Amino acid sequence: MLKYFIDNCPNDLGKELFQLTNEIKLKLKEEDYEFCETDFQFPNNTLEQIKQIAKASNNEQLANSAFVFKNYFFLWTSLARFFSLLDTRQFRASWDKLQDCLDIIRLIGRHSQERYDLNDVRTLLESYEQLYPFKVFLSSEYVVTKSHCSICGKSMQSLSCPHRKGKLYWGEQAFEVFDDIKTIQAICVVKHPENKRCIIENVDDMRSEDEKYALLVQFLSKGFPKLMQFQVDESIEERKRFPNAYPNDLCPCGSGLKYKFCCKKKPNIQHKVYRVIYKNEISLKHFDLG
Repeated sequence: MLKYFIDNCPNDLGKELFQLTNEIKLKLKEEDYEFCETDFQFPNNTLEQIKQIAKASNNEQLANSAFVFKNYFFLWTSLARFFSLLDTRQFRASWDKLQDCLDIIRLIGRHSQERYDLNDVRTLLESYEQLYPFKVFLSSEYVVTKSHCSICGKSMQSLSCPHRKGKLYWGEQAFEVFDDIKTIQAICVVKHPENKRCIIENVDDMRSEDEKYALLVQFLSKGFPKLMQFQVDESIEERKRFPNAYPNDLCPCGSGLKYKFCCKKKPNIQHKVYRVIYKNEISLKHFDLG
């Protein structure tokens, strides 16, 4: 639907949107993130005009494609916000914004065959995910007693609701709104949930933010462009316990035994080792305004 919007959007309105998108991508490349919450708010009036034109010409596809393009635009402002949070060392908040970006990409992917630069951005963000310490998540199941359709207000479980969850109708996506949640039926610990925002943290962890996010801090200290593709390779390295201790020394672990009768006999310690391989910088699509 992205291509349909680009090809069929009224020229005067489309030019404004495409120019804004080009500008925001240029700012991203320059790593200027000041604009992300100020200068580049989506022109909703323009979108509303496009919807009215679509309705007047009975062109539902144009209205739906406008919804997809709006999310395409929001991706770049969200990406700028993510990079801004990294720069200011707000790592926990940056994780949530990273998930926002991935959600937008998945949303666009459900409605548009054209990906343009989205596949490269998705690959980049999935690489950033590996730099965070979050590996397991909580997933909840609820017993919902009442809900309604976001478009018609009727229950999506009844035949009276003509809308399907996730489908677009005249520029709006149908989704189920929960009105009454009776109880939480289950909470599971999972590795690959649909929503990765519910993380597990130790409330007694007294480490600094830089210690908690050591791999991410180390990565950012290299100063490479944030739009550069990279790959994180993980391997296991074995290390001897107290390699500088001699056999007849008292064991450094404090057991009171000689090292040769204590930790020297124990298995080597296994450590995870991460290696970052840098690749090419992402090439972002720019729209022809001619």
